[in-house]
Amino acid sequence: MPFATSLLVPTDFSSKSENAIRYACEIASNTGGEVHFLNVLEEPYDFPSRVEEVIGEKKKENEQRLSKMIQDLHSKDEFRIIQMKGMVQTGKVLSTTQNIASEYGHDLIVIGLGGQADLKKVLYGSITNNLLMTSDVPVLAISKRIDYREPKKLLFATDMRRPDLPHIKKMREFSVDIGVSLEFVHIANPENPIDPGKIGWFNTEIQKITKNPATELILHEAPSFPEGITERIGDDKHTLLVMTRYKNKFLEWLLSNSTVRSIAQMASVPLLMIPADA
Repeated sequence: MPFATSLLVPTDFSSKSENAIRYACEIASNTGGEVHFLNVLEEPYDFPSRVEEVIGEKKKENEQRLSKMIQDLHSKDEFRIIQMKGMVQTGKVLSTTQNIASEYGHDLIVIGLGGQADLKKVLYGSITNNLLMTSDVPVLAISKRIDYREPKKLLFATDMRRPDLPHIKKMREFSVDIGVSLEFVHIANPENPIDPGKIGWFNTEIQKITKNPATELILHEAPSFPEGITERIGDDKHTLLVMTRYKNKFLEWLLSNSTVRSIAQMASVPLLMIPADA
């Protein structure tokens, strides 16, 4: 089954949602996937006596906005045949998004990442970053700071772990579906030498998966992962960065002093986070 056949796109109708919507539709047009839009209403606290009335009116209004948005998307030739639907739910955005993804069997969540103000909230629980940390479904985070750029390369950042291999296989299939190249990079700290045998083993495995004997892992030396991956991406705005998330390692990285800067740097390209130990 192709990767990303059922995409969930949470939207609050803001500018940061627009890029996520475009990326989701472009992916679906290549994979033959469906796109489901989700708008979540949180109960207002300033109208305790009129909660149901206020929510009911807002829900109707947002259902109409979703319908109009889908109609506008279907008016574009490249998105005309994509199956789309929208729903409005009441609850907390994070938990509702996770519950809907589980209930409807979505295999990819595509969500917008805000600007610098939102990035500074990373340690305090922004919705996108919480999804990146906790979602059992892969999450593609798109910064509102970038316009849509046609992806030309998937850059898979790996620590050469065996559990990465099935996800690499999925990304190989995904790269074929959307017509992009696939590269593999390991950010190596010069102070921690890597066993050549491990590199040889990993190269053999990815050559089997890609069916290309010329495929080789790129070793990029840098003092830290954020610095290395930023250097590797450089000014290439057509890269889609892929990372696997192992909870303990990811939380350790997230809580480091360079967290905000790290996320801000990587937000210059779309970030696909795949839960490897969900």
